[in-house]
Amino acid sequence: MPQANPLALALGVLPALPCQVTGLHGDGWKSELRVLGASPAGHLQAELPVIDAREGGEILIKVERGRGEFLIACSVETAYFMGGLDGLVDLEVVSVTRSKLHRRRSG
Repeated sequence: MPQANPLALALGVLPALPCQVTGLHGDGWKSELRVLGASPAGHLQAELPVIDAREGGEILIKVERGRGEFLIACSVETAYFMGGLDGLVDLEVVSVTRSKLHRRRSG
């Protein structure tokens, strides 16, 4: 069974927009993203440091909600230089997965 619209799922699990989240990049570094919303072209738009805005790169956004967490996997479709240290990216939402947080067993 195919996954529902990944962009709609991502918008449903993110905090109220605009919101600050941490993005984990494919090369292992982190950056702070300010997710603004959806673009008319059907991408997730976010602001982040321009040095981290690499077209073709991958960003994983982790969102904790209640007793579970969601992982939003994105690819950077387009990156724009906004001025200074700021960049704007259009993110293609590839998938949204859910995992339950497990309690640590004390031993």
